Amino acid sequence: MFAATMGVELLSIWTEESEVELPAIKRLKWLGYTYVEPEVLMEERESLKEVILVKRLREAIKRINPWIDDVNLDKAVRRLTHVSAVGLMEGNRDVYEMLTSHISLEQDLGTGKKGQTVKFIDYENIDNNEFIVTRQYKVQGVKETIIPDIVVFINGLPIGVIECKAESRPNAMEEGIKQLLKYTNMRKPEENEGAEKLFYTNQVLVSTFGGGAKFGTVGAGYDHYLEWKDPYPLSIKDLGKHKIQDILLAGIFKKENILDLIQNFIVYESVNGKLIKKLARYQQFRAVNRTLERLINAKNSKERSGVIWHTQGSGKSLTMVYLCGKIRRIPEVKASTILIITDRVDLDEQITNTFRKTSGDEVIHIGSRRQLRELLTKDKSVVIMSTIHKFLGVDEDVEYPVLSESENIIVMVDEAHRTQYSDLARNMRTALPNAAYLGFTGTPISKIDKNTRRTFGDYIDKYPFNAAIKDGATVPILYEGRKPELMVEGANLEELFDRVFYNKTPEEKAEIKKRYVNATYIAESPSRIKAICLDLIKHFEERVKPNGYKAMVVASSRLAAVRYLETLRELNGPEAEIIISGQQNDEADIAKYVYDKDKQKDIINRFKNDKDNLSILVVNNMLLTGFDAPVVQVMYLDRSLKEHNLLQAIARVNRKYKDKQAGIIVDYFGVSKHLHQALEIFSDEDIEGALKPVSDILPYLDNAGREAVKYFRNVDRNDLEECIYVLKDKNIRDEFNAAFKEFARYYDILMPDPLVNKYKADFKFLSLVYAAAKNRYRDDFMNLEGCGEKVRKLIEEHIRSSGISTVIKPISIIDKGFDAHVKGLTSKKAQASEIEHAIRHYISVNIDKDPVYYKTLLERLEEIIRKYDESWEQLAMELEKLRDDIKTGHRDEAEDKGLSEVEYAFYGLLKKFERDEVFEDMVAEKGEEYGDVTVYRAKEVVKKVKKCAVVDWTKRDDAQKDMKKELKGLLRSFGYSLREANEITAEIVELAKVHFGR
Repeated sequence: MFAATMGVELLSIWTEESEVELPAIKRLKWLGYTYVEPEVLMEERESLKEVILVKRLREAIKRINPWIDDVNLDKAVRRLTHVSAVGLMEGNRDVYEMLTSHISLEQDLGTGKKGQTVKFIDYENIDNNEFIVTRQYKVQGVKETIIPDIVVFINGLPIGVIECKAESRPNAMEEGIKQLLKYTNMRKPEENEGAEKLFYTNQVLVSTFGGGAKFGTVGAGYDHYLEWKDPYPLSIKDLGKHKIQDILLAGIFKKENILDLIQNFIVYESVNGKLIKKLARYQQFRAVNRTLERLINAKNSKERSGVIWHTQGSGKSLTMVYLCGKIRRIPEVKASTILIITDRVDLDEQITNTFRKTSGDEVIHIGSRRQLRELLTKDKSVVIMSTIHKFLGVDEDVEYPVLSESENIIVMVDEAHRTQYSDLARNMRTALPNAAYLGFTGTPISKIDKNTRRTFGDYIDKYPFNAAIKDGATVPILYEGRKPELMVEGANLEELFDRVFYNKTPEEKAEIKKRYVNATYIAESPSRIKAICLDLIKHFEERVKPNGYKAMVVASSRLAAVRYLETLRELNGPEAEIIISGQQNDEADIAKYVYDKDKQKDIINRFKNDKDNLSILVVNNMLLTGFDAPVVQVMYLDRSLKEHNLLQAIARVNRKYKDKQAGIIVDYFGVSKHLHQALEIFSDEDIEGALKPVSDILPYLDNAGREAVKYFRNVDRNDLEECIYVLKDKNIRDEFNAAFKEFARYYDILMPDPLVNKYKADFKFLSLVYAAAKNRYRDDFMNLEGCGEKVRKLIEEHIRSSGISTVIKPISIIDKGFDAHVKGLTSKKAQASEIEHAIRHYISVNIDKDPVYYKTLLERLEEIIRKYDESWEQLAMELEKLRDDIKTGHRDEAEDKGLSEVEYAFYGLLKKFERDEVFEDMVAEKGEEYGDVTVYRAKEVVKKVKKCAVVDWTKRDDAQKDMKKELKGLLRSFGYSLREANEITAEIVELAKVHFGR
């Protein structure tokens, strides 16, 4: 059994190298990188702990800054090799600042000692930099040596790490990302399993299996690794024969592109106190550079203008930040005044805050029309934030004045389709006749919208709904209609009236009709809102809350919003709040919920925080555009929306968030019944994928279920042991795990909808097999990462209710209950399998404590399996004997030799290198107690290790050097050659970290 598994692993490693790693290096060489063997680079490094290629870095600094003297050269190098920071993210940010903003060192260049700018990368002259790539680059971490598959260097700085996995692995992408998280010490930070130093200078991480590749940054989790689907400015055709990974490599690592990305397309943000690093997505990179090309090369204002349509939730505001940042670095446009315009105060503030958090540019938030006019009449290189309303004239009959005829003004308009027409747009054009106008929009230009095209021109770049979903930049949006009897849109008003006011007398109905017979009044009816709230609470409690997500309620009016809030509270629903705007002469029942700005901000911050109990936010018009709260999964829609307003509102639920499979629109108003009419102004191509009915998920659920169940077609599903045995092969187990997770994700979207009832039996069966196989094979790669908490809890319920011990908890071979557990299994085959995999797990967990001893046990296990495979009764007996030996451990043998268990681990290590003839005189001198000379050596080695194991020695280079020096001296005194002493010392130090790490 094990031999077959090992064969798969070796084949996987072989294909990983030949099919993924080597082709990636070949592509990088095609892009102009020089490949250098890791052995060559090892000769340049003082030790495995030195991550920067110092010699190459020194040469690059001298080449880029030829004036620098040796003292400052040493200082510049030290700035990057000795980074002082509280954590990896902070260190990475500090290094990034040095790579892009450079550093200043004092030096006299003939006019006295002054601060001189020192550059580590030459962004202006690409050929002045050195680009190299290597593979299997070993780096010593705190506890172990990591070996990234591919490392990319610029001027000796490791800026890119690429992890390759064989395409045959079902979880290849996840495994690659998991490996990167381990390397960066972000998987289990408390275990110090990575080598953070390698990633202080890192700018991009890549996980690839050839046929798929994703990139991320330091600190990014699984959900934030994305594909790069455009090799811009190269074309797919330029790549020739290629795999998916070649598109990413060409798009990111083309020399011009990687320098551009580093210099212009990285920002750091603090989110809930946590530092986040963001690298542009391919559509942002492409849009910014296409826009700049137009700004620089076009002849007039009209040709310099255009529209960037990037779907809501795909990073439109950051695209504006990247564009502004790069404008400041391009000589032809760097002196431009940048005017950013929105049509609403809340959007103005949101974009201003984004710029202030991520841009180093001076940002002026306009407070008055006079201030705007004053700034625009000056030719000043600043970023100005303004609302379109500052361009309203005082007198409609008086033409708006020309404020500036400068061509150095770039106007960026957010959500261009909404605001940039009528008198406002004409005034803006009149005020700034020669400016370039760039329209940014999260929704497409409609078929009938001539004003937007007249003001801005045609598209510069498009990133439609379906592209964002396919790329994983946003989640799909699904809709379902509920309580159809209460829907307002398209309803017969008479019938709806009767349904809502069914409990009134004929006289009361007549009076109501006389005074209030309109759709708005019916929509605001307390009885209707109460009926909806009862359904809403049930939906939220069952489908949204279990996964930790939140919801918004969009009411038809401010009065309806107030009634929703009060009704939710009266019904003891989830904690809810309201954000509505105020008007003059508001009645008291509305006015008390019109909060000041500070309270509104507090509510919004609480709502965005996934740890806060505020679960539902009720709105009418506010927060339907520009509001970014990824924790929102559901929008309960009870108002009429169409066209741009509908597309923008529903995008509140499409943001990516942990384990979120889709955003949901629950329609109580009837919009979904007339969706085609609501969106008819757009072309079918532009809105493809924007909104789908929940029922569209059923075919995917059905297919995923069949894929997961197919592994058990030829066995009795009632025989759990046979089902477990089907998954004995690691490769098949990985495939099943991937298939089951896919089934669980779709199941999570729909449950507890009756639509999933026909799949309940399959889901319960697969849940039990999944848990049993995970426990039997002690397989950590069998996991539910990416599945929602709701479906995880359901799986746990199935496991608990089954009462089957096999699926509840794995038991260790040294546990007192193991014997009873094994005897409780139904067959010798099951017993043998359980003992075998329990032993394997025990060895894997403990092997670092005594590598020699546990490798010997592993060899015995393989020999037993080889000899008795398929002879289940005999196999179970032999495995039980091995288990008995393991339980006793090597304690007895250690005691016989006068060694502790720790000393015995070093004894086993040294036994590998034993040369008894060297020690005959010593044995004679020490007497019979040292008849086994390795006992003496082990005791001496442990004494030396204990002496050198000072506080934090595993984290200190100097302490480890001292230990190695002492150990080498001791081993040389035993008669070992220098080469042998070096080899043995390396293994002793690794073992010492396990037993004496402090």
